[in-house]
Amino acid sequence: RCDHVRTALSSFTVEHAAHKIRGFFRWRVGRKQLLALCRQTYRRFYDSSARNYYYYNDKTFETTWYKPYCLKQAELIPLPTPDFGAFKIQGMYRCWRDLRLARRMCS
Repeated sequence: RCDHVRTALSSFTVEHAAHKIRGFFRWRVGRKQLLALCRQTYRRFYDSSARNYYYYNDKTFETTWYKPYCLKQAELIPLPTPDFGAFKIQGMYRCWRDLRLARRMCS
């Protein structure tokens, strides 16, 4: 990339570019706040007869089969990543191993 020569210059002024960047970060913070509010408002339950999840709104006392629009691609309860799951399993194994060792030492 050191030999790259930029052929097209941006048409943005410095002020306009700064305005765009500020707007993006404001949108991002607002999206996180909306997601937090949506997670406080809705709860998800499983209906075994329909074999599907439904959503319950705590404020309006309404239920719906459809995911709330404010969530978009997110989940009400964020799913753990594989690394987080592995970390938890390793921690549980170490606790079990140490408890077993302590019981052997006491008896």
